[in-house]
Amino acid sequence: MQRAYDTVDDRIVGLLSRLLDRDDLAPDVRCRLLDARAAELSGDERALPQAAQAAALARDLGDPRLRVLTLFTLARELDVPDTARMRECAHELRDLGAEHDMPAARWSGTYNLAALAVHEQRPDEARRRVDEAAELARRYRMPEAAAVSETAAAALAHAAGRLDERRSPLPRGDDAMAAQGSLHATGFALLARATLAVSRGTLHAFADEAGDVPSDLLPVVADILAAAHAAAGRPDEARRLHRSALTAHPGYFFTTFRTFRAMTVLALGDAAEAAEVYEALLPYRDGPPAGLESLSVALPPPARTLADLARMLGRDPSVHLERAAEITARWAAD
Repeated sequence: MQRAYDTVDDRIVGLLSRLLDRDDLAPDVRCRLLDARAAELSGDERALPQAAQAAALARDLGDPRLRVLTLFTLARELDVPDTARMRECAHELRDLGAEHDMPAARWSGTYNLAALAVHEQRPDEARRRVDEAAELARRYRMPEAAAVSETAAAALAHAAGRLDERRSPLPRGDDAMAAQGSLHATGFALLARATLAVSRGTLHAFADEAGDVPSDLLPVVADILAAAHAAAGRPDEARRLHRSALTAHPGYFFTTFRTFRAMTVLALGDAAEAAEVYEALLPYRDGPPAGLESLSVALPPPARTLADLARMLGRDPSVHLERAAEITARWAAD
């Protein structure tokens, strides 16, 4: 998962770069420094070539643990369109994990293959891969991997319309995140509950939760709360929250937050921003249910939201409606 809003610490990157300029580095040390620099640059366009260089060096060195370390970093930086490279990386992790008894690598490769299946809209394979990842996490007693697997299974159930399997207020995976002290537990819990509320038609109830959100989290979830206030018939507060919302990185729940933003601009009748949101979501018109690419939440397919925006903009929504129906049927959603 790429970083959402924070920026690269150029001081750390500079220090790592100066160390890498040395001529007396052992190859394995150089590999680790390259990997560290790529990790520090995560989300920046410079990260991927650094991660690829580190992974290539680790492969040349033949150290399986070093290969796994660099593949973890590389997998995080690969973009969805590069499916061939993502699949290669995932299979390499699985093979290394099985051959060298490294459960975390095997789990990560399996989970990444599930994410690829979501992107390519193969629901049965996605569910099978998630079940396999969950079994690995249970077998090897990996609590964080188990929590992620539980969350993925809940998201897939949500996409299929089985809302009872993502219980309120939190699914088991979200509970586990909180119990383990995850820094993201509070924000993710709100996001997961909000997506459920959209499916249940109760998003307006979140309007009363704005005062309970930590101040540092408020700009991140402002799009959710703005949509909730709009649904509750509080347009002024919806506008205020809408203006305060940060724009998420394209790799960070992009379709999810854009869907909530679309809900707000549709409720407020803001045609100018509706056109902007329409253009932002258009590249995802053939994609799976919004947010499901994260294997953690689910909302209606972007095509459904595009149809609503098109209608508001005086455009023909039929092509989007047809595509949304196809995607919904494929995922067996209600």
